[in-house]
Amino acid sequence: MKKKLTLLTIFVFLVITLPLCAFDAAEDDSSAGIDFDAGLLFSFNRAKVELGADKTVSTLAYQYMALEIDVEIFSGFTLGVIAGYNRNFFNDPVDFTQLPLTLRVEKMKNSSLLLGANLKAELFSFGDFTLIGKGEFLWFRQFNHESPIELSVVTGNAVVENAFYQATVDLLLKYDRWTGVEIFFGPELYLLDGEISADETIEDIQARQTLEYKQDSLFGFVVGASFEIGSHVELFLSAGLFSKTSFCAGLFYIF
Repeated sequence: MKKKLTLLTIFVFLVITLPLCAFDAAEDDSSAGIDFDAGLLFSFNRAKVELGADKTVSTLAYQYMALEIDVEIFSGFTLGVIAGYNRNFFNDPVDFTQLPLTLRVEKMKNSSLLLGANLKAELFSFGDFTLIGKGEFLWFRQFNHESPIELSVVTGNAVVENAFYQATVDLLLKYDRWTGVEIFFGPELYLLDGEISADETIEDIQARQTLEYKQDSLFGFVVGASFEIGSHVELFLSAGLFSKTSFCAGLFYIF
């Protein structure tokens, strides 16, 4: 619980501080209108995590498809909301040894709901470069995965759940010298916190075991580009390294 409160505290901190960073820029352009865009995101991620009390290193793979709507609240500051569908699994077996019957989960693909938000602020510009701060919080909540237990002497069932949070803070340098093309790169602070749990019911015996996990590496690097396609469509591509291996593609319509 303390870990989850920490992530929520970081997200609230971003909500408060990023608007303040961009507020001075907004005062210089009070006549600017409010713009928004909407698009589809496809993201593929693999992150090393420390699982359980013994901090066993495993790999969490998660992919998601989501709808994102971005609104420019004022000049230089954009708020985005995200909702979609996720598939995730652990590459290595996960053992629940404190249940009446030891349960091993091997590459079980979990489906989950994805909800999130992000904040982006253009901090300042110099020449063809712009320094951007971005914070994002994503919540992955699994639909229950139930499996029967059928032995010669007893029967029952097991329900496995996996839920986790992801928070990232990026400091990106954007280069926009070329018309219709922007490239960006910079460091990323990556936080992941979750728990996978198993409920086992055998006859009239019920038991539950929960294993918590978090990211193995805190700092990463992001690089990407965006391309204008016509006057209202934009293609977005990005990749992440070190803290997690990721690739994201998005297609947005700019209203």
